[in-house]
Amino acid sequence: MTEPTHSSMNPLCVDLDGTLVRTDLLYEQLVVLIKRNPLALLFLLFSLLRGKAAFKAGLADRAGGELDVANLPYDDEVVAHIRRNKDMGRRVELVSGSHETVVARVARHLDLFDDWLGSHDGRNLTGKTKARLLGERHPGGFAYIGNGAADLPVWAASAEALLAQAPSDRPRLARKIKGLGIASKRPVGRWTGFIRALRMHQWAKNGLIFLPLLLTLSDRTGWADVIACAIGFGAFCLMSSGSYFLNDILDVQADRRHPTKKTRAVAAGAISIRAGATLGLGLIAAGFALGYSLSSAFVWVMGAYMALTLSYSFLFKRLIALDVLTISVLFLLRADAGGVAIDRPVTVWLAAFLLFFFLALAIGKRVIELRAIDDLDTRDNGRAYRTEDADVMTATGVTMSIASVMLFLIYAILEQHSFYSNDWAIILTVGLLAYWVLRFWILIHRDRIDMDPVAFVLRDPATLVTLVAIMAIALAEQLPRIMS
Repeated sequence: MTEPTHSSMNPLCVDLDGTLVRTDLLYEQLVVLIKRNPLALLFLLFSLLRGKAAFKAGLADRAGGELDVANLPYDDEVVAHIRRNKDMGRRVELVSGSHETVVARVARHLDLFDDWLGSHDGRNLTGKTKARLLGERHPGGFAYIGNGAADLPVWAASAEALLAQAPSDRPRLARKIKGLGIASKRPVGRWTGFIRALRMHQWAKNGLIFLPLLLTLSDRTGWADVIACAIGFGAFCLMSSGSYFLNDILDVQADRRHPTKKTRAVAAGAISIRAGATLGLGLIAAGFALGYSLSSAFVWVMGAYMALTLSYSFLFKRLIALDVLTISVLFLLRADAGGVAIDRPVTVWLAAFLLFFFLALAIGKRVIELRAIDDLDTRDNGRAYRTEDADVMTATGVTMSIASVMLFLIYAILEQHSFYSNDWAIILTVGLLAYWVLRFWILIHRDRIDMDPVAFVLRDPATLVTLVAIMAIALAEQLPRIMS
């Protein structure tokens, strides 16, 4: 890390977006506004006709006050650099292109700055405008910490240029600014953050697309059916990963207040909101393109899934009962997509079993969250539940689990001639399901599950053994028909 010289004690001026914080507050405010009132953004866009400064002023007026400045992803190295300079008696100023009201909120929260400047309705404080203003304020010279090409004019006018969020290799900007120092380095593992943001372990949910194929195996089943399900699986994986990016953006403020979700790539600032939105929309578009190669009907199912996902992100996740019901329907749509892919619709009793089973899992996830975090409320976590709801949610989840086992029994009996031909196969499968749901809820009650139920399923040895046993029974039932 480059330490500045303090012989002249020139004022230290610090940029905000991408420098003091590993995010852009313009996009942060846009997310706040979109979540609260998407239509307001459409009207706000007309202010761009009066320039960027007017747009920032309008955005700050509508959303700046709801920005959670206390939990922004501050760059610890930059903050430490500021503290060292402050302790040496150096004047420190926060100078940003963000609107002055937002800049003031950040400055007051950190209590490190002697003064702060930002954009207002008649001035967009970026680039050459910022360089000219700082030159006029500090004719004897100033030091400046910035993070990108937009800061080149300011660095050129400064007596001491410092780069925040510097890449591991020698920054290209160093070739343009003589003597460019390093104030902080970009966190390592950004690609790891990107991979984690894809939620690849959640792709296991999309395995439900293969369920209609597995339940209708016969001598007429061909490789075309397998390939169709595989393509559908890939399309849903792309779309679901893209939707996770968008969901992380919409939940960014709530995630930063969560003890574990605050490490997510978007919440931590490892992936910018702009990059996350671009990646998310690109993955969704790729998923739909792949799905269209199957059929237009498959695309309609994907569209329903995406519409319900967005409804969940914007509204349903904050409503009692509708949040978990929406999650269970999303699981059901995956299985329905598999039926559409091979033209073998999901039966009503199978649909009922899937709906109740995954409703129980969704409730289980809420119970895990409620038991893990104290004093949750809608303001803090974006949910409609409180800690005192854990008991009633547990009782409801257990009830839904029992109902799902009974629905599977009804399905297996009614479909006995097309799938299960042996009564004992039905009894064994139902027994294994009952064992699993009972164990699942006991482990939740004992606080033995501290993760997403899907992650638990993928990591728990007993669950995997149970799943293998159920599949072995089903395969034993189907093999004679396939071989005949």
